[in-house]
Amino acid sequence: VTSRGIKWGTTSNPTTSITIGSGTGAFTTSLASLSPGTEYYYRSWAANSVGTTNGTVKSFTTSALPPTVTTSDAAYIISSSATIGGNVTNANGATVTSRGIKWGTTSNPTTSITIGSGTGVFTTSLGSLSPGTEYYYRSWATNSAGTTDGTVKSFTTSALAPSVTT
Repeated sequence: VTSRGIKWGTTSNPTTSITIGSGTGAFTTSLASLSPGTEYYYRSWAANSVGTTNGTVKSFTTSALPPTVTTSDAAYIISSSATIGGNVTNANGATVTSRGIKWGTTSNPTTSITIGSGTGVFTTSLGSLSPGTEYYYRSWATNSAGTTDGTVKSFTTSALAPSVTT
């Protein structure tokens, strides 16, 4: 055996080839930078002066990871409301079943609002806020592998002008 190795890919006829030495006997290799929640196919091969023989195609599926989510900057901030949101940038191999915002007046916001599912940008408008108050918020997203929280951000509602009587 002059060379041997593995062919691998995401189709049932894997074609990306890795050479892993020569000779007879067992051999292994590690594949890196694989996508989460993805089925991969592989087979061994060996070559000698007569030709190349391929082994049986086998498969494995990588584990999904929790989604990747970022928290957007607050917008349209007035004394009683603001628009906040986030962006699910990667489902990481499993469907994003819910996403939303946690908000409150402490640096670890816990009041949660669900804003749909899936990847992409999402926003909501918070109303009935107190004037001149700092609010904290973060985005979150959930798939079958878990929930990820985005970075905590904050905004301060504008204060009301003083009332004057004459």
